[in-house]
Amino acid sequence: MALLAGCSQEAADSTASPSAASDVAETSFPQRAYWGDEHVHTGWSVDAGLSGTRLSPEDAVRFAQGEEIKSSTGVMMKLHKPLDWIAVTDHSDGMGTISELMAGNAEFLADKQAKAWYDMVSQGDAQATKAMREIILAQSEGRLPKVFMDSKWVASAWEKNVDIMEKYNKPGAFTAFISYEC
Repeated sequence: MALLAGCSQEAADSTASPSAASDVAETSFPQRAYWGDEHVHTGWSVDAGLSGTRLSPEDAVRFAQGEEIKSSTGVMMKLHKPLDWIAVTDHSDGMGTISELMAGNAEFLADKQAKAWYDMVSQGDAQATKAMREIILAQSEGRLPKVFMDSKWVASAWEKNVDIMEKYNKPGAFTAFISYEC
């Protein structure tokens, strides 16, 4: 029989005496489960953004808190029960660049390769998938256009992310973790 952490064999044993069970009930173990999502990517992550996700970290937090939002596919969505916490963990590498590209940022569209990827993603389906593969390959080989490598995009996205999490964090009611994935 597996033991629960901090419990004696008697407390874990279903034949234990009532006094042993009450000893366990009087411990300082947490009494409430908190429900959340610890790995959420938005359109600010290269992989999610190139796969069609257009929602922002703010959309994700609002959804986690029980608000109805329009999904990336246009369907209205709402959780049956709001979460207690969320960690939006967009990738640190290139955070915010894909959302800038997809928004048609003039600095991105001025670059020939970035403009070609923008056009491909805008066509959807097979061309969007091809663009995603090309961008990920270029990133892995260190061949991304300079506009993608400008740290101002990541810094700007990170500052916005921190502001969003601070805005929606409600101590004792809802936790919006300031987080990212390496």
